Amino acid sequence: MRKSKIRRLAYKYLVKEEHTHQETFDELKKNVGIDLDLLAEEVAKIPSVYKHEKMKSYRLFFILCLSLVGIFRLLGLYSLIAIGGFNLLVLLMALLLSLLVPVIGIIGAVKRKSELYLTVSVLMALGIFRSLSKGELNFDVSSLIVLLPTVGGIVLAFVLMEKLKTNFTKTLKEKEVNGEIKKYWDYKFDEESYTNKDLLDTDF
Repeated sequence: MRKSKIRRLAYKYLVKEEHTHQETFDELKKNVGIDLDLLAEEVAKIPSVYKHEKMKSYRLFFILCLSLVGIFRLLGLYSLIAIGGFNLLVLLMALLLSLLVPVIGIIGAVKRKSELYLTVSVLMALGIFRSLSKGELNFDVSSLIVLLPTVGGIVLAFVLMEKLKTNFTKTLKEKEVNGEIKKYWDYKFDEESYTNKDLLDTDF
């Protein structure tokens, strides 16, 4: 089973159907041929409702950083329009592309899609690298003000990915099957202070 399909199934069980991480793993491992290590990693990455709410202040700062990134990009495009001499269609495409990254990040923060944190952080880091390599980024006060939300968003994305993850242990155990002793890997996810079902569902 492909990684993207495992992620979708795990998200469905854990987020939409409000199962715990352990319940989600135990249900999905029944699929024939599924990679249990990959399944455990993907399940662990999806935030529980409890951790999602616990990290709300971090997510708010992350959304603020991305909102500022979007605003600064809009202001940059507005200045290009004011100068004139640019194709309107090209500017519209640039507008959509410039806002795509902040929008993706905000969706990830709201909808508990932790994989989008990595996507956004990588894209923003690549943007900074491209600007540096082309000499477009000057380290004056105005450039640093514009750069600060981007750097903040990258740092917060990695912090959130780590903090929202649910740890699990993998232990080699034995069991008797038809008179024979067979070894198997047992996966146990950390218990949470509250399960998904103990908290009200929230869109934020």
